[in-house]
Amino acid sequence: MHAAPAAVSTRTAYLLLTLSSLAFGGTWVAGKLAVGAISPMLIAASRFAIASVLLWGWARTAPDTRPRLAARDLPMLLGLGLTAPVGGTLLFVYGLRMAPASDGTTSFVLLIPIFGVSLAALVLGERVSVVTLAGGALVLLGLWLVQRDSGSVSAS
Repeated sequence: MHAAPAAVSTRTAYLLLTLSSLAFGGTWVAGKLAVGAISPMLIAASRFAIASVLLWGWARTAPDTRPRLAARDLPMLLGLGLTAPVGGTLLFVYGLRMAPASDGTTSFVLLIPIFGVSLAALVLGERVSVVTLAGGALVLLGLWLVQRDSGSVSAS
């Protein structure tokens, strides 16, 4: 884990992370509204076309001393692109057609650490501590508590 730059306060860092969570939470509501009017495939493509243009512009102006992209980096980038940005987004928008945004938010967000830790252990060989397993059990219990009264999945 890298230390935060000295010029950035902990308060600023947590404010930015909180705003990130707010933006991510808003995605579920905006996505639910969009799937009622636009094709999920068009939503996914448009979302990433806009993000690509904005991120490209930012990357061109941001100071960075790291080496430039090389051909050997492409398989890794392809794998990263196919997981969350493409696969995850398509599943996200198609899922929003069938479930309330609130159900999707809790299920999706609560399962991220479960899948992340599991894949890190399986793919990267990372050790999973008893405390992490207990935390995972609490996450699953929380998911069950939130979802048990949500009713049946509907297109509402």
